[in-house]
Amino acid sequence: MQSSHARAGSRKKQSVLKSKSDEIVSRNELLIQFFQRYIRIYLRKHFHGIYLQGEFPKVHKSNHPLIICMNHSSWWDLLIGMWLAEKLPDWTHYGVMDSVQLERYSIFKKMGVLGADRSSREGIRSFLNNAKTLLMPGSRALWITPQGEICSSRKRPIVLQNGLGHLMHALGRSEIIYVSVHYEFMTERLPDIFISISNPVTYDEPATPPKRLTQKIAVQMEAQLDELQRAVMNVEDGKFRKLLSGGAGTTLIYDIYRKAAARIQGKEYLPEHNAATVDTKASADYDPD
Repeated sequence: MQSSHARAGSRKKQSVLKSKSDEIVSRNELLIQFFQRYIRIYLRKHFHGIYLQGEFPKVHKSNHPLIICMNHSSWWDLLIGMWLAEKLPDWTHYGVMDSVQLERYSIFKKMGVLGADRSSREGIRSFLNNAKTLLMPGSRALWITPQGEICSSRKRPIVLQNGLGHLMHALGRSEIIYVSVHYEFMTERLPDIFISISNPVTYDEPATPPKRLTQKIAVQMEAQLDELQRAVMNVEDGKFRKLLSGGAGTTLIYDIYRKAAARIQGKEYLPEHNAATVDTKASADYDPD
């Protein structure tokens, strides 16, 4: 049984770690909540829908760091990550952005986004030290796109920056979740987003060299993304469930015409391009009993 002195010492250590991490990057909770609401509106405006393959994993609180690895195929990835973070409420979330880009979009500095300078060894070393300090208090998650640059989700093989392996090595025991994201134009004017999220995978391999560890993670990311893209090619098979509904229809003028025509004909107006037309008059007369 833990003594009162041990518990007090543990709380003091956690407090010191928290104050150090708060010096590295800030989190304005009100700003984050506002921005997450804005992201939902923004995503609905620019996408037809967001779909999840399978179920959302259950990720409980832990004293070990959580690394969430996403493939990086679009400018949208950061916003997708911030939106998904809402669905893991037991964790305090942080993100990573290239330090030059972070200066351009400085508002993210107040929302838990850490800058990474990959132009020098000193910059990489500083990022690794800051990330380790940031994650040590426990129940903290770091969202990272370890490819380090935007590239097509179909590009193979997936190649990751070696910094991820060094980070995992420095953290010791930690957990990883793989998030695969694929953007696709389907039957609507607006594109769809398809997402696959793995269950947590525990990494505790102090004897594995960082480069080899990075390669193992790349293999896992590639396999999951391959499976997601195969599922998208057979999207009608029912492997996806919709997480967010967005915009539908063609153009404003033509949609007004279609809506008016449906009303005159007594039919329900369905804006989706491939939606079946429902005869509302016939439906009203139909009694299944």
